[in-house]
Amino acid sequence: MKEIKRENKIDLYFILSILGILISLYSALNCVEYGKQGYEETIKMLPSLSDRFSSPNYFIVIFAIFSVVSCIMFMYILFSSINNKISERKGKIVALSIFGLILSVSYYAQLIWIVTLIFILTVKGIKTKKEKEKEIPKINYSTDKYLPGIKGIILCIVLLAVYFSQLIFTNYLPNNKTIVRIVGISFYIVMLILCITVFRKEIGSGFKKFKENFKAYVGFSLRKYAMFWILYLIASIVSMSITHSETSINQSLLEKLPLWYLVPTALIYAPIVEETLFRGCLRRLFGKNNIVFIIISGAVFGWLHAMDEVGLINIIVTSLPYAVLGSCFAYVYTKTNNITCNMFLHFAHNSIAVIMMILMRLF
Repeated sequence: MKEIKRENKIDLYFILSILGILISLYSALNCVEYGKQGYEETIKMLPSLSDRFSSPNYFIVIFAIFSVVSCIMFMYILFSSINNKISERKGKIVALSIFGLILSVSYYAQLIWIVTLIFILTVKGIKTKKEKEKEIPKINYSTDKYLPGIKGIILCIVLLAVYFSQLIFTNYLPNNKTIVRIVGISFYIVMLILCITVFRKEIGSGFKKFKENFKAYVGFSLRKYAMFWILYLIASIVSMSITHSETSINQSLLEKLPLWYLVPTALIYAPIVEETLFRGCLRRLFGKNNIVFIIISGAVFGWLHAMDEVGLINIIVTSLPYAVLGSCFAYVYTKTNNITCNMFLHFAHNSIAVIMMILMRLF
């Protein structure tokens, strides 16, 4: 009876994936219509976006990309069903279902992803010998190994103090864009050097482990990221609903930066510096209790990205999505004990944001 049920479920995934592929292809072929509809609904809900998007071209391109990606993900489930590997790939299919639910342009595709997610959660996952070999290595976190004793605590406090000093000295800079930019770049370089120097042993050791177990770390990180993404999306919707703003001041400032400045800042500086500070340093200071560390790390990370807002309520509400994101990074760090894994995840998240900004400027 168990075998019959298993085969029936595999047949169900086969049918769901075929329907999903057809709907995704239909959405891709009708991306112009969906894009225009999405554009009109977005402008109606957030009129202030009309200045940023003068035409629906951006929405058309995004909807086309999302439809194609959704189609590829359904094809993965289809081949998993054909090869009887649904149980073996349970974790990956759960992650794909969550991403698919977020990316889907069509309500019908979203419905199929929801049904797929419900059914895959009822499947008992099995680990093959190959999958066991790909499990993330068990690394014990020890403050004695990296930044030991009072010296380590002082170094972490100094690093955080240097980083937050920018909140003070930037107020005394002249109102000159060139000077501000030169000082900003110089500060970023100094912080980058300091963070790499202080955490060189942990970064070096973590990078070696990450390289040796690349697939395991990437798979684990993306699965956890997918789960937190739902909370991130909900927090973003709540934030926009309360503040009646489509973006934070911090996000608006980033969107105005030239690409030569934005790309290295988002893809090199932020993943290295912010992870060493808000994960590495904060865990060194509050890491005896993982829950406390995750909460503090998320709260500080959220406040950092919302501190330019006006009013305490706006700061708290705007910080919610970033706090969820920071908590995700902190959670992954407690599970992997590998800060390089966090840097990769941060890089991946920022890469998506940068690509979206580039597309916005092009269309």
